[in-house]
Amino acid sequence: MVIDHRLEVGGKGSGLSHAWVIVDGLLIVSTYISPNIDYKAADEIITEIEATIAKHRGKKPILAGDFNAKIPAAGSTLLDRRGIAILEVASRHDLTLLNDGKTPTFRRGRQVSYPDITLVGDDIAKDTTWQVLDTESLSDHNYIDICIRSDHIGRLSRERGDSKNIWDVRNLSANNLKRKLCEIKEEGALDDPSPENLVRQSLRICEAAMPLLRPSAKTGAYWWNGTLRSMKKECIKARRTLTRMRARRSLDSGEVERAAQEYSIKKRALVREIKTAKSAKWKALCEAVENNPWGLAYKIVTKRIGLHPPKLAEELEKEIILELFPQEPRPSDRQKPKERCEPPSPFSKEELKKAVNEMGTRKAPGPDGIPGGVIKEIAENEPEIVLRSFNELLKRGEFPRIWKQARVYRPISLLDEWGKLYERLISGRLVEKLESGGRLADNQFGFRKGRGTVDALEVVIGTARRELVKSQGSRGTCVLTTLDVKNAFNCANWDTILDGLRRRDIPGYIVELISSYLSERIILHGSGDVAVTAGVPQGSVLGPILWNVLYDYVLRLKLPAGVQAIAYADDLALCAVARTPEEMEVKVNGAIIKILRWMEVNGLALAAEKTEAVCLSGRKRIRPLVLRVGGVQVPIKEEVKYLGVTFDKKMTFVPHVAEQLAKAHKLNGEPEETAPEIRRALRA
Repeated sequence: MVIDHRLEVGGKGSGLSHAWVIVDGLLIVSTYISPNIDYKAADEIITEIEATIAKHRGKKPILAGDFNAKIPAAGSTLLDRRGIAILEVASRHDLTLLNDGKTPTFRRGRQVSYPDITLVGDDIAKDTTWQVLDTESLSDHNYIDICIRSDHIGRLSRERGDSKNIWDVRNLSANNLKRKLCEIKEEGALDDPSPENLVRQSLRICEAAMPLLRPSAKTGAYWWNGTLRSMKKECIKARRTLTRMRARRSLDSGEVERAAQEYSIKKRALVREIKTAKSAKWKALCEAVENNPWGLAYKIVTKRIGLHPPKLAEELEKEIILELFPQEPRPSDRQKPKERCEPPSPFSKEELKKAVNEMGTRKAPGPDGIPGGVIKEIAENEPEIVLRSFNELLKRGEFPRIWKQARVYRPISLLDEWGKLYERLISGRLVEKLESGGRLADNQFGFRKGRGTVDALEVVIGTARRELVKSQGSRGTCVLTTLDVKNAFNCANWDTILDGLRRRDIPGYIVELISSYLSERIILHGSGDVAVTAGVPQGSVLGPILWNVLYDYVLRLKLPAGVQAIAYADDLALCAVARTPEEMEVKVNGAIIKILRWMEVNGLALAAEKTEAVCLSGRKRIRPLVLRVGGVQVPIKEEVKYLGVTFDKKMTFVPHVAEQLAKAHKLNGEPEETAPEIRRALRA
């Protein structure tokens, strides 16, 4: 219903189980999908609705109706196949779910449900309110009031335009890229070494080298191809010819029979070609497993493909960002002396080549939209130009503000690829210094070359087994306590990181660069941004290295004898050995208190409710231990999971094997025969 005469109706139409109207830049789509039709029929309707939205690209969509779908965010307890299909459409077309997830839209007696779904474009979500009215509707469905600010509607069509470049990297033309790069170089556009100009010229190269990615209105079957499309057209043409001939009774029956045979032949040929296409795709998928075991085949088996929740409303998104990125006192408000240092040696071609080789070409780009593959080509073809820009920044001890903007995506920070290449050059020198001379504790196994989870697990297993092999009289008890740090990476204190670099005699110019890197950082969301004053960006190159510098303080705390702290990134565990339960309680509780005090001073905190412990005592029985994190008692369990491995008190690892076997059975079905040694272990 249009209630404002000033609004302009720009078109209307209908399709399979839906109708649409364009009102002053808004595309309003209304639909009803019966609960009595099967998934295939419902999917056809949803696909046609998506085609309507795609056909009117440039309009702001409002999609509302009785979908009879189950979506948890809308209030349902389950997610069904219809719900998945709707969420996929929302993800592909940047739609926000307006349902509050609390108020039912359908009532029949005591029965309530949430079948009515409302989705709107991200750009108008912040100016749209959604409410279920408590008014008699003479129906089981309640009235839903959707209100859009009129002043916002008036400017919709004028403000339309893509604010974000999404390039189709699959169609990147290396020849066009090199041609445009030479053209830009010849015209002198690369003489300015500033990062802003580097980004500007890179965008010009992107425009010349590849098209923008435009999502298709309808995604065809994975096996569909051009040959099948042509054969289908011919088949439809033959069927229509046969239908017309049968309608004309005056025609010779022989002609009708020949037309029927022609249609039958083309139909059988199409069916055979479809089977061939499916078989070829299946064969290609199987062959791809050899080259990429974690690719499409793995995602299909583990059901990790095609499921994308709708984007959050802007206000909620901002609340979550402020919760995840706590606001510390701004470092820029504190007086900081400039690092005194010798002029650094410029980055070399060898350093740039190594950094470029480490770049991923298929990763999601940052806010500027420039893909890593384009930057890699530019750096390989014109290394002198790239080095001149980076070395100018190095000389000034500066990490440019343009590369300190990030867009958060569950919970990775998407950063510009030019900035990440600069980070790689800095990290190469920083890691070399940190890994020499024992500047990092041996018990940090995360984010370090040549170390991993297996090494951390071996420390725990080795400590426990050394006690288990001792005689009963001299044997002590080993306790593994896993500690959980709240929102660890986003709360890392910048001053503590810089202090850690100075204490480790890291060259002053690197400290100055890191100080610049950790200042004036911004998180982008919707149409706004939030200043970041703490934390290391997840998804960055320098972030993990700087985290290790910070966490090194924890690993070097003077803990009670027999207690060692083991870290893998932010996963922290205490492995303690003691002769008696009383001694164990004193040692572990003392270690936890020291860690808590350090974290409190440095802006971190332990999640007491997530802390767990297990006594790796074998068959030896000991009384229940009393361990505490703050005022919360730590549960002593029969089994504890650490770094993906389940530790049981007898150190048999049977529960871990059983869990992994259950997962394998779930993915692959029950195997015809389980290894005899595993069967014996599981029966033990």
